[in-house]
Amino acid sequence: MLIVPVTGVIDKALTDSLIRQIQTEMARSDYRHIRYVLFEIDSPGGDLEAAQKLSEFILESLKGLTTIAFVPPGKLSLAESLLVTFSAKELILGGEARLGADLGRSPSPEQDRELRDRLRVVAGARGYPSLVLDAMATNQHDEVYSQRVAVGLNAEETKFRTKSDLDVDLRGARGEPVRVIQKGERLVVSAREASEKFKLTQHSADNLSELQIALGISVAEENQLGLGSGPRKLAAAPGLQGLIEAFNTPLARFLLILCGCLAALIEVKTLGTSIAGIFSVFCFGIFFLAGSLPTQAHPLGTATLWEVILFVIGLSLFALEFLLLPGMAIFAISGAALCAVSLVLAMLPADASELAGKQTMGDAIESAIATLSYGFAGGCLLFLLLVRILARRAGPSGGLVTSATITGVATANSAIAAQTIQAELIGKSGVVSTTLRPAGKVELAQGQVLDVVTLGEYIEKGTRVRVASIESGVITVTRESSPNSS
Repeated sequence: MLIVPVTGVIDKALTDSLIRQIQTEMARSDYRHIRYVLFEIDSPGGDLEAAQKLSEFILESLKGLTTIAFVPPGKLSLAESLLVTFSAKELILGGEARLGADLGRSPSPEQDRELRDRLRVVAGARGYPSLVLDAMATNQHDEVYSQRVAVGLNAEETKFRTKSDLDVDLRGARGEPVRVIQKGERLVVSAREASEKFKLTQHSADNLSELQIALGISVAEENQLGLGSGPRKLAAAPGLQGLIEAFNTPLARFLLILCGCLAALIEVKTLGTSIAGIFSVFCFGIFFLAGSLPTQAHPLGTATLWEVILFVIGLSLFALEFLLLPGMAIFAISGAALCAVSLVLAMLPADASELAGKQTMGDAIESAIATLSYGFAGGCLLFLLLVRILARRAGPSGGLVTSATITGVATANSAIAAQTIQAELIGKSGVVSTTLRPAGKVELAQGQVLDVVTLGEYIEKGTRVRVASIESGVITVTRESSPNSS
């Protein structure tokens, strides 16, 4: 949020300075971290042309942002400054704030009419009742009446009419019209009158915290930038904020996805070790956590709770496929799709106003899909490379990861020896030492422990099985049909 003070008499120097500083701030931040521009107004008016220039700047140059006019408690916005006040999309008044004519001076009828005409343009743009704004600009007006009018079946709104209009029946009128402005009155209204009597605003607030609550927005103090003075409050942990910014860069997200996918593949291959699985969850946890925190480019973050829930559902479908219903590919495919969608959504900004420069939402989606694709592909390639390298280099005591763990067969010093060992294993029986879902471990009668898979069948711990085949290092077992088989 950029906070712009409009204080004192509005003249050319003030207007030019404010516009220049706002443009400088916008250029410096590339429109990425500013979503709200709040004008704190305390002005008796000033030069009409200068006020008109600032009004047009708000209406045109800042139309893509949420502009807010805030007249703090006890402050005022009179005469020409009304052009600035009513040009904002939202109007908030503090207690004892005042809007209207400057009763301490007597402008010429020509000046009054010119201010009235320009206020009418602003009233049309923002939906304010022009008859009320007319009375703030000039005393050349008739009596003004308010009347409740039915809108739809159960709704009402207030219409303002002149005395001459009362001769024409107003469709849907309810009750008698009430005079609210006398003929020739130079109108000045309080915050309460502006809200209840003239329907100029729906909100009131005495400070920025109350203002945010009234408008339903949330901007931390470190993201409230005073024009030319920087943040109203420095971030409590600038180092941590820098780390969050770093984790939200495309390169960091690519690396987190790559490492998460690689660890997940290793966990599937070495089912039961849990170390790789925990690391995978850690990588994706950092991905979503960093995305959910506010950054300079994305004050509301990019990842939401819904995307985390979507990712968890995807993981649950994966677990259902591998642990309970093996061979039903639909669960694995559905889980992969949900995880992919959640990761892409977690990289997209909350709305188009947070896109960088001329980037479109389509560009952002394309970039997110590319980051995910490269990360997943990189994880798969590294996994295959890791399998080849470790299977070749690791010996029988090759450390934490051996070729038996990677390939699922006993180690050997030569290809011929490996083929001999594999041939000897076929037909041997053993006992399931960890439940096969469908992967797990089997202990042979000779004491050998093998990493095996089934043909998709779920086999409980303690069941006797037989080695049916060995293909590409993968040992497949089936239930033993005869308890006396060896």
